Amino acid sequence: MKKLTAIFCLLVLLTQSAMTQPSQALKTNIKNEYGLESGRNYSADEVATLLAIAEEEAETSIQHAYAEGYKAGLLEVAPENARLETLNEQLKADALRYQADRDARIRTDQILYPLCFFLGAAGGFFSGWKLRGSN
Repeated sequence: MKKLTAIFCLLVLLTQSAMTQPSQALKTNIKNEYGLESGRNYSADEVATLLAIAEEEAETSIQHAYAEGYKAGLLEVAPENARLETLNEQLKADALRYQADRDARIRTDQILYPLCFFLGAAGGFFSGWKLRGSN
């Protein structure tokens, strides 16, 4: 998760530094590409068109970066997910085994307790009967 956060922060930093410090060559290229002149006033339609293009490019760039970050995040947590799924299966198997052992002990106890009580009572009566007979 830390790697994903670091990648995201680096991406934001790079995008901001690229946006805040456009080079002179880039400015000249944009001026030539759109036919901009320094001393001229531009209409609202022209400015709106340029802003719409910039917004569209920014949105596309953000969606692409999000998709790449999402993929990277999935790849980063995939081993942990596999480990947790394996652990989950092991714990389920252990719980089922424990439940089966507990049920078997309960069934055994239901048989042994009355049997021990009966044998103890029978032994006590037999010992008492033998002791009375020997007097």
